[in-house]
Amino acid sequence: FERTDAVIIDWDMYFGNYMVDLVTAAAAASTVYLLTDDVEESRSLGDFFTARGIDPRRVRFFEYPNDALWTRDYGPIPVAQADGNPAMVDATYYPDRRRDDAVPTFLGRYFDVLVTRPPVVTEGGNFMTNGEGLCVVTNWLLQENPDFTRDEILALNGAYFGCEETLILTRMDGEGTGHIDMFA
Repeated sequence: FERTDAVIIDWDMYFGNYMVDLVTAAAAASTVYLLTDDVEESRSLGDFFTARGIDPRRVRFFEYPNDALWTRDYGPIPVAQADGNPAMVDATYYPDRRRDDAVPTFLGRYFDVLVTRPPVVTEGGNFMTNGEGLCVVTNWLLQENPDFTRDEILALNGAYFGCEETLILTRMDGEGTGHIDMFA
């Protein structure tokens, strides 16, 4: 896998110590972009992490009150365009979480990168790739998109995500999300 340049995390005080540990560990390896509710929260967290010895250049803030903390699911999926330039894929997310679904567009504008929107419903937690054309999802992707055939889903994964091969694994029994990130 390629080195991670940045991580996007939605700050949720409910998870207090876990969030502090997560940001601390991630900032040691890459830049962390934190989604916060407002400027006051960003300033307070910036002061807190600086006092913990974290380089303030490693933690950046976006003030955007959204619906849930699952950035892996609603956030952008980064891809490389044919010319090598970065882009983001923004698959359709839950219709009742419109603010979450807007985050990839918001970030695409900030980073000035192309954001594409495939006509499929999926979450980032049900998408993994080795960055070299191999993608892995569960059959939940097919269940979420009954208007598409398996071959059409594979073609869309190729066109939008750069998947030369997509492995579709059976989702785990009794696991509620249907996501590949629950077991791979």
